[in-house]
Amino acid sequence: MVDGEQVRVWRMFAEGYTATPRFTPELVAESASRDVALGLCGELPLVALYEDHGSTVRVTGVTDSTFRCSFGLGSRRNGLAFDPSGSGRLAVGDGTEVRLLDVPAAVRAGREVRRRDHDERPVVRLTAGEPGAPALLTRVWGRDVHVTRQDAREGQVGAEAVLRHDARVTAVSSVRHGGQWVVAAAGGRRVQMWRLSDVPGDWERDGHVDLGGDAGDLAEGLGLVSTADGLHVFVPDGRRVRRFTRPDGTGPWHSSGEAGVPEVRIRAVHAHSTGGRTWVLADCVDALRLWESTGEGLVGAGGQRAAPDRPAGAALGARLVDGECLPLIAWTRAGAVHLAECEEGEWTTTGFAHAHGTPSALAFSGRARDPLLLVLGGARTASVRDVGREVWLDELTAPHRGLDIEAADAAFDARLGITLAVQGRVRCDQIRLPEPLIRSAVQAARAG
Repeated sequence: MVDGEQVRVWRMFAEGYTATPRFTPELVAESASRDVALGLCGELPLVALYEDHGSTVRVTGVTDSTFRCSFGLGSRRNGLAFDPSGSGRLAVGDGTEVRLLDVPAAVRAGREVRRRDHDERPVVRLTAGEPGAPALLTRVWGRDVHVTRQDAREGQVGAEAVLRHDARVTAVSSVRHGGQWVVAAAGGRRVQMWRLSDVPGDWERDGHVDLGGDAGDLAEGLGLVSTADGLHVFVPDGRRVRRFTRPDGTGPWHSSGEAGVPEVRIRAVHAHSTGGRTWVLADCVDALRLWESTGEGLVGAGGQRAAPDRPAGAALGARLVDGECLPLIAWTRAGAVHLAECEEGEWTTTGFAHAHGTPSALAFSGRARDPLLLVLGGARTASVRDVGREVWLDELTAPHRGLDIEAADAAFDARLGITLAVQGRVRCDQIRLPEPLIRSAVQAARAG
């Protein structure tokens, strides 16, 4: 029996066909589930439950609580059924798909799905490395930042490092600099940095910066870039964007400029560096503001009234036009996608519909001369739009994978193509769009 607070399982005994059944309690456990399935693994009775609002299936032995495992789902629940032969396998409805889960194998592997707090927003970052080398995948669980190298060619995840912050992490950024990786994570009013070698397990703390303001002001995005002048990190601090710099790549971080937005609190900052120029975008809840980061400080480059949807927010990229690097900004509003190209403080904005439902994440990728906008979520995992030609590249569409996307990022490698990291409530998938396929799609768009 399940009632949304507890699960209770009884064993029924009856001697002979006419005997009165006797019930013996076997299991009483706290659980918010209202769905249950009973089965067997050999002689051991099992119970399976949908938990975490249907995002997790948890299985436990009725008479042996050490026999347990859990699985993350990508979509809303849709039925549970154990194999009646007693193999312990479990069939689970996951959106439009039926998944067959090998419970005994998961128990042997110690598979347990971690739960997120109800107000925790998943965060993911994917950063390209040296040409042809695996990218750096960064994910967040509570105070832990999980970092690993993702081999786009093999589809294999390597060794993982776990970096611990003092507070729950709300934003991450990473960059390749000086033959190493630098990771920045915002938690509470502190941005902590780490430096990693190509082996994720080889890492060290690499300084931090503390912010003022209210302890309840949480950064939902920060920017970390590598330039000829060193490392720069851009963070939201109340009603201003602050820049911290480390010119020689070592030593303490020091404040090197700021820009204010007196009207509202800044919730997220994005930064993009290419062609010797660095651009900084602030998401101010009901407006977007842009600056260029220069040796003299942050120089205003215009803004626009906008209230980006959550969680998609805004994305910052760049386009090379006649040898000049122009910033690109994308955001969603009421399910529609808006794209702005900025030149000398003037924003040229276009809008277009996303035919596959409301997007949940945006990312720019591809070459600077032919940038691509990736629109993720809805009825498709990813749709790709050629920014310059203003057409969708249908060859690059990634069909729905049974995962409700809550965050995503992309890394581009001229040899390998685009690698996507799409993060659901629990599960994170890797998708690669190979370079030959990208080239074919872009050439077809030119010919059309």
